[in-house]
Amino acid sequence: MFMSSYNIETDEKLIEKILNGNKNSFQKLYKKHVKYVFNICKNKIGNYELSEEVTATVFIKVYDGLKGFKGKSKFTTWLYKITENSCNDELRKKRRRGKETSLDANIETDNGAIAKQIANGKKLPDEILIAKENKEIYKSSFESLKIADRNILILKAEDGYSYSEIAQILGIDEGTVKSRLYRARNKLKEELNKKGYSW
Repeated sequence: MFMSSYNIETDEKLIEKILNGNKNSFQKLYKKHVKYVFNICKNKIGNYELSEEVTATVFIKVYDGLKGFKGKSKFTTWLYKITENSCNDELRKKRRRGKETSLDANIETDNGAIAKQIANGKKLPDEILIAKENKEIYKSSFESLKIADRNILILKAEDGYSYSEIAQILGIDEGTVKSRLYRARNKLKEELNKKGYSW
């Protein structure tokens, strides 16, 4: 099921290396299990693109939680629980969104306040987006971006990872992280501009 080149090292050995600061071992762990996680997400959620997003979220949680993984169960068991919980969280969000039929007056007020904050340079647009993720105007702008752009914005703005941490998670160098983040922010700005915001 998984790539043979990654079957040489056990999960336990890879985790040990990750905790000792080996930057390549997390990427190996990711490649070893990404299809497994994605298939669970696809079966539970149904939507291909949304399943890719949840898969990315799962591995962010794995990276965050490895220090607390005590090895009392198999890594795949722990990974399965994280995946199931992440899928259930997304399905709950999906049900809540389905109940939202229109934007109310409070949302309009929020939009005006947010526009003022952005104009004054107090927050980056991706940070505003995540803070107001249930507001349709920001949600639609964010969802129009490519998955890679969305993921790097979430890693930086929502989860607060440093450039070096993002580089380790994604298996790229810091310079590439910065350029991708710059590009993703500009694309988000463009989408918000289309909806009436200027910079």
